[in-house]
Amino acid sequence: KKGDAALVGYREAELKHGRMAMMAALGYFVQCVYHPLYKGASMSNNPFEAASQVPALGWVQIVAFASFMELMGILAKKRPEYMPGDLIGSSEWVDNSDEGWLDYQNKELNNGRLAMLAMAGLMAQQAM
Repeated sequence: KKGDAALVGYREAELKHGRMAMMAALGYFVQCVYHPLYKGASMSNNPFEAASQVPALGWVQIVAFASFMELMGILAKKRPEYMPGDLIGSSEWVDNSDEGWLDYQNKELNNGRLAMLAMAGLMAQQAM
């Protein structure tokens, strides 16, 4: 049904955005004190300013990684047993009716939702 396919697409988008927001929230706080690739470089703690300070090769790496992850998602969706957000095939290893696994999936969704709100708040505060 069309409604079921749309719901799967929404879940996929929610998982992807939640995972990115969780990584962004971690990076937001870690980058203030730890620059492993830019030793000695003075980069701003303001993410809007820091984005303009990233070298061109850094942007190439970011775009290449994002493209690779999108390609992984496209290829994963072609598997007949694909579940939303399952890029590495872990749904084949776990029983989807297992209560522990369902609890883990709900925790990931909720943490992703919280991270999306947190990043929106952090970026809004930084922009002011």
